[in-house]
Amino acid sequence: MPATVGLPATPVLFARHDRGAVEAYLHRFLDAKQRSDGTGDLAGRYAQYVGRGKMMRAMLVVQAYRMNGRRDLTDDVLRCASALELLHSAMLIHDDIIDRSDKRRGQPSWHVRYAQLAAARGAAEAAHVGRSMALCAGDVGFFFAFEMLAELDAEERIKRRVLTAVTRTVGAAGLGELHEMRLALHHDGSDAAILDVYAQKTAGYSCALPLTVGALLGRLQPDTVDELDAIGQAMGEMFQVIDDELDLFGDADVLGKPVGTDVREGRHTLFYALLERLLPAAEWARLKPLFGNGELQPADLHRVRAAVDRAGIRGLIGRHLQRSSAAAMERIAALPVAPAHRESLRRTIGAMLARRP
Repeated sequence: MPATVGLPATPVLFARHDRGAVEAYLHRFLDAKQRSDGTGDLAGRYAQYVGRGKMMRAMLVVQAYRMNGRRDLTDDVLRCASALELLHSAMLIHDDIIDRSDKRRGQPSWHVRYAQLAAARGAAEAAHVGRSMALCAGDVGFFFAFEMLAELDAEERIKRRVLTAVTRTVGAAGLGELHEMRLALHHDGSDAAILDVYAQKTAGYSCALPLTVGALLGRLQPDTVDELDAIGQAMGEMFQVIDDELDLFGDADVLGKPVGTDVREGRHTLFYALLERLLPAAEWARLKPLFGNGELQPADLHRVRAAVDRAGIRGLIGRHLQRSSAAAMERIAALPVAPAHRESLRRTIGAMLARRP
């Protein structure tokens, strides 16, 4: 049931030449690491892994940077775009361990690959070895990203603001993951508490941070930087809500990762909260044990989907997204940038909403 709010349904892709420039910069950095720092195949793994993603964060950095009429991408823009993609990749490696997801971007997750390697070498606890190696690889990705950011050529004031924004936002994302797991333990969070977790876990580093970093590098006015941060927060929340919906109703083959993870892991998402609130007590009592069931079967997920549909929850989610997108559109309309840049942001939001299953 896709949202229809008068926005284009065609996804906006990262312009090929811009994406190519970011990928080339990232490959140069990682190739140099491989030659000089003894990283073995790890740098190459990261280069391939990033290249299989949408690179939305890099796109948003470039998008905001160009709002001040700048066209050529400086090394600093390429550094920041590449670093945010590395940070995202490192987070995904850790997320897949937390979520026990065995597939990402159409390929086995890092901990699965490493477990296969360990098993081939005769390790007694190959799964544990695989998770441990993936944790280490994710940590290395974080430090690769911060090494890139440390090399920024921008004036000290801009460099300090970029580094502070990145550090605080990535730290908040880690706290958001922690708070999400606490909600799953207690299942007593309000809708506002759930949205606060989304703001910490996803909205900041996925959308607000890249727009802020691009705006800082583009030397936009402080008020405009703040507005882009607010717009990015709204975009990121929408992105996470739709991700939750895709986890329930998406196609694993299209997504390149398993579905049903939130149910299997017992996540306290908006869908969980609305089911608990809207289903008759007896029906919820029968459905609730499926959440947190590590042996969740396709038929079980179908039961959850059917209950969501009977309760009209996807309609409620659609209206929430419409309100959020309308508020973001108002802020975009007031941005003191060229019309083409406002339209680009609108189209990005349209592409997000078009992801709904």
